[in-house]
Amino acid sequence: MDAKHIAKLLAQLEKARREENYLRMDLLVQHLYGGIGTSEEWETRSRISYELHMAAYQQAMNLLKESEKLAERSAEEARKAEDLIGILFAKMNIGGLIYPAMGKFEKSVALSKEVLHNANSLIDKATDDKTRSRALRVATNAFAHLCKRMKEFRWPE
Repeated sequence: MDAKHIAKLLAQLEKARREENYLRMDLLVQHLYGGIGTSEEWETRSRISYELHMAAYQQAMNLLKESEKLAERSAEEARKAEDLIGILFAKMNIGGLIYPAMGKFEKSVALSKEVLHNANSLIDKATDDKTRSRALRVATNAFAHLCKRMKEFRWPE
């Protein structure tokens, strides 16, 4: 495969990634890898790997957004069921798992603090072991999420 043909295929690969057409990307990668064999063509492989990495990142971000929507739906359904701890479980995961993965650290800490406070309140008000146990699980996880955020925090020097 000549350099001009490889350049065209790489441009198509980048375009497919930007359009989130991952099936087309797979086909182009297979075709491109079939035409690469010499040491001078490693740059082409590097560009292919770059486009694959960006596609995986895009898909991961889309999955995180979908996860957030599903957790919010879970919280809403728990609200309709009048399951206060169920709401906290969903919010706990948004604040402790999803927001940090999205780089929303301040929102993560704020929501985790809110969840911890509300879970502790429910522990105090619990009238049975099952409710107390569920609320304690939420509080424990929210506290662990906060500890992890503090560990990651960079204090000013």
